[in-house]
Parts: sequence; structure tokens; C-alpha cells
Amino acid sequence: MLQAQIFIEKPVEEVWRFIEMEFAKVFKCSPSKLLNQEIKSTARNFNGQEISIEQKVTVFEPNVKITIESINSKDRVFTSYELIADADGTFLSTTEDGQGVSSKARSLNYKLMSLPIISRGSRKRLLKRLETMKYIIEGGPLDTEEVETVEEVDNQE
Repeated sequence: MLQAQIFIEKPVEEVWRFIEMEFAKVFKCSPSKLLNQEIKSTARNFNGQEISIEQKVTVFEPNVKITIESINSKDRVFTSYELIADADGTFLSTTEDGQGVSSKARSLNYKLMSLPIISRGSRKRLLKRLETMKYIIEGGPLDTEEVETVEEVDNQE
């Protein structure tokens, strides 16, 4: 499992509202109806081939956690965002955990890729996603050359 965490100098409710609204836009529903919402889309794999992806909100605990399950023909990936309130703001962490849909070798590959030495690039990607969210939530200056949108970071996966 890959994990990254960042501190945001805003109350947990404000951070949650941003996350909730972003997912409500993606799933085209009211924020209060996110649990069990599903969408189907296509993306390109590393070889440039189109693959179908089904995504579903599997956990929705307001101000605490949201988990999205993404499934394609070979993989099942769980991406979670978890918030922890602090007196000075909010700790926002994200985790990604994957497994093969029908292949134990792919599941083992996910475990291998989470080892510290090998996972450096993946952890960096998770942290960059969190940093982008932090800049947007805190209302900091956005340098479009340095900070990508949350959607652009997700599309790079």
C-alpha cells in the first residue's frame, strides 16, 4: 500500500467540502449521494491502448474518509482520502492499494511496488496530488507551470 500525507491550514470541514465537491462533479451527483455512485470511462495504458475503467465510491464518511474503487480488466485499485482534524488545520492523507482481478502475480506486483526503494516515484505522484489540492484549498498562488490540476495528476496514473 502506498501512502502520502500533507498538512493543510484549513479546518477539516473546508477540506472535506473541497474533496466532496470534486468527487460530486466527477460522479455527476449531489455530494450527499456519493456513496455507491458508479461511473464508467476509458483511459490509455502505458502502451497507449484504450482501457475501460469502472469506478465506484465504496466508503463515504463525511469529514473523515472517502474511498474509490477503480476496476479495469486486469486490476482493482482502492484510492482513499482520509482527513484528521488538528487544532491548526487538517492532515490529509491518501492511500492506494491494488490487486490483480484474476492474477495472483499482479497482486504480488502491487505488493512489490509498495516496497520503499521501488515505490519512490509512486509516492511522489501521490504527494504531488496532495500538494495540488493543498494549493487550491488554501487559496495560494497557482503557478500553472508548477502545479497541475487534480484531474491532470489523476490522468497521469
